[in-house]
Parts: sequence; C-alpha cells; structure tokens
Amino acid sequence: MSVEELLKMTESISSAITDTQAIRDKIFEEFPVAPAGEHRSALLQMFKVTMDVAEAYFVKKGDQQELAKFREARADDYAKLLVQESTDDGTINGKVSTEALMAATNREIAAGRMTPNDPIRQVATMAAAAMALPSDAELLAQEEARKRADTVIENLINELRSAKTFDLPGSRTKIGKVFDAAVTSDQRGKVLALFKAIMNEGERQLISRGDQAELLESFRKARAEDYKLCILQECTVGLDSPGGGDVSVDMLMAVTNREIAAGRMTEDHSQRKIAVEGAAAPHFSHAELLAKHAKLKEEAQKSQVDPAPKTLGQKLKGLFGK
Repeated sequence: MSVEELLKMTESISSAITDTQAIRDKIFEEFPVAPAGEHRSALLQMFKVTMDVAEAYFVKKGDQQELAKFREARADDYAKLLVQESTDDGTINGKVSTEALMAATNREIAAGRMTPNDPIRQVATMAAAAMALPSDAELLAQEEARKRADTVIENLINELRSAKTFDLPGSRTKIGKVFDAAVTSDQRGKVLALFKAIMNEGERQLISRGDQAELLESFRKARAEDYKLCILQECTVGLDSPGGGDVSVDMLMAVTNREIAAGRMTEDHSQRKIAVEGAAAPHFSHAELLAKHAKLKEEAQKSQVDPAPKTLGQKLKGLFGK
C-alpha cells in the first residue's frame, strides 16, 4: 500500500473509528519494508494522526478505563515500531543498536512526535551514556595524563616568566604542544589564557613599530585561526577515528561558555554562533558521538584497517563551518 492510499484511509477515520485497527495494521505491514528516512517518518506521522483521532473519540466517550487502555496500547505500538527500526534484523526480537535508536528518537523529537522525557528516549539516552563510560584502566590513565599535563603547563609558565627575551614563534609552538597535552577544561583554559597573553604582547610590539599595518593584519588573522583551531580541537570527538572526528555541539556550547566567562570570546564569535545554532537544532549528543567513535575504532581494530593518521591541522581543516 502506498503512502497516498494510507493517507486516504486516514482521512476517513473521523467518520469511522473502526478503521483505526485497519490503518494500524497496514502501517505495521508497511513499516518493516519501507525505506529508511522520509518514508518511515511519513508512516509514523500517519500513525500519530490516526491515533490522535481515535484518542479524541475515547476522550469524548468519557470512559476513563477504556481511554487508559487505548493510550497504553498506543504507546506500546509506537515503541515497537521504533525498536523494530533500530534492530539489526529489522524485527522486534532483533538486537537493538543504541546508535540507531538514538538516531530514530532524535528524528521523532525533531518531528514533534516524541518528547525528551519519553520512556523509549530515556532508554536510548541511558544506553548511549553507558557505552561512553570509561573503564577503571581508562580512568587511571586519564588521571595520570592530567598530572603530566599539570606539570607541563607549570613548566611552560615558569619558562615564559623567566625568559629574558620575547620569542613569539617559539612561544606559539610551545603553547600548541602544551594544549595538545591538556586533558581537562581547566587546563585548556589556562593554556588559552597563556596564548592570549603571548598574542597580546606580540600585537603590542607590532603596534609600537607604527609601520607594520600589513604584518599586523596578517598576525591578527593567524591569531584568530589558531584560537579557532584550539576550540575545535577541544570540541571534536574521534580525531583518531577512521575518517576523522565530529564536532560535539554539547562540548562547543560548554567551551564557548567558558571562554565568554573568561573574557577571551564574545557572543558574536563565529564558533559561538555555530554552538548556539547547533544547540537549537536536532543534533547528536556528546554521549552519542563518543559511542559512535568507540564503535568505529572497534570495527577498525577487528578488520585490522589502518586509520591512516593525519596531522592535527589536516584533521581540523575540514571542520570549519564559518
């Protein structure tokens, strides 16, 4: 049965409530073989319209017990369709893919057919978060990396303070290496504060010369791009994954919040605009992205495919949206 035929059946439900079961059965018949994307979304929209009309009938009838029973059956049917869409074999008894279920619920929330507190969305979110939890060994490694980064940052601060001459290129290179070593938001904030201080001094020296307008403009552009690269690096999940990483909107919001609070960024900065626009639109959560790239790495290891590492600059170059 085509989408057009189902729509015609839906139109008749207001005059014949008994058609509800027929339409529901046809949707369940069509859904497993429907192509992913717009077709399934259209079928779920028909399901919603049909059930809304039927529910209005039960509300008008005034039988609360019957209404409660209908709502329970409706919710169960909706969950079955989404679970069926998210299984490895396309059946209700198949193995559910957390990534597919999160993608399906993202679509349903964006379409207005689901709320973030829907039980099936909560299941998907908790499963995605559980996949992203680090092991005890990973936590220990992270703590050791944090301590090493603290030492590296303090050493750089002491070195810059004791330097007798100002070496902008050398300081810029060292700051980039220390930023790579940082593992926490506080550490990266400290490094970016150093970056700002060094860049401010370099800019002051160029301004004091009075005849370096072109060089000053080039310096400011390079400074702005370095800052963008640092922000994107911090907010990208899976830089070491096959094919590169994805910018986490959740992280970008958190990092730009930190940078604005520290006075290193304004609300009209391009990265802040990307964060705000991304947060307002349907997007993958940070936990989803962690789960996605953990899966990609696992699959690469199983198939013994070399991720073909690139330099950090190459990986980040294609991530600029603005």
